[in-house]
Amino acid sequence: ALSMTCGAADEAAVRIGYSKLRISLPVFVAQENGYFRAEGLRVELVGYDTAQPMMSDLVTSRLDAAGYCAFPITFSAQAQTNTRLNYLTLLYEDSKHPISILIVRRDAKPISRLRDLKGTTIGILPTVAYRAWLIEAMRKEGVAENEFSIVNIDPNLSSTALQSKQVTALFSNDPAITAAKRETGAKDPFGDSLTTRYLENPFPFGSFNVREAFASTHPETTQRVARALDKAIEFIRTNPQKAKLMMRPYILPSFQKDVENYPDIAFKLTKDFSNDELRSIANQYTTWHIIKQLPDLSNSVYHLP
Repeated sequence: ALSMTCGAADEAAVRIGYSKLRISLPVFVAQENGYFRAEGLRVELVGYDTAQPMMSDLVTSRLDAAGYCAFPITFSAQAQTNTRLNYLTLLYEDSKHPISILIVRRDAKPISRLRDLKGTTIGILPTVAYRAWLIEAMRKEGVAENEFSIVNIDPNLSSTALQSKQVTALFSNDPAITAAKRETGAKDPFGDSLTTRYLENPFPFGSFNVREAFASTHPETTQRVARALDKAIEFIRTNPQKAKLMMRPYILPSFQKDVENYPDIAFKLTKDFSNDELRSIANQYTTWHIIKQLPDLSNSVYHLP
């Protein structure tokens, strides 16, 4: 895991996990623009190829905070370990800000709807979130879970999986999607996010989390983290292209040339995300049968005092 530290010894220390994906952009911007440092934080950043192992480390106290992570992964990890988390800011998808894209092999037959992939093998970013979203989107198209195959594809192996014909389609996010399109000529048949097209638009993707035990024992440190992330989100809104370039040091070298071609990404500030919204997101996941057991989410959304 890539680990980066900033600041001096007398500052507030915090260990933050990030996924080496475009979804963690506010963390990269806060580090690169010095927002963590300006808040007097001594941040140790720990990188993960995907968000699922990162969330496991957060709920088992190996990290103080982590982000960004898709809601199904976070809810499942909390329910399994009975860990309370605070939710800071909201990452969402809409037609102008797609994240979860399905691409189809260049030599595959053209598809106009998701159900055209019945009987095929679809690769996914290896997380419970992408599996759950794909199954639910297929169900809405009248395709049962046993009528197609899902295989986990590590982001670094996305192009290989398409080129070797291991999969007909890939459902993932950046950096894998843009690189696979460039390297293999794979097509995006829908031209937008699969989740916003089939599940909900706008689609609430995930959040940044702090362990509640850490937040209650380090209230000032948590406030500083929240302020730094909010500043980063404001910067992303006003300087989307500059923000994308700040991703480079945090993703694999093979992906770095694509960063300026990624779609813009959208977040809600800490103050604009509410407990009611989180509860409604969680309830939607139970309606979809994606989450069987919800964790205790009462008063979990963090607001600056």
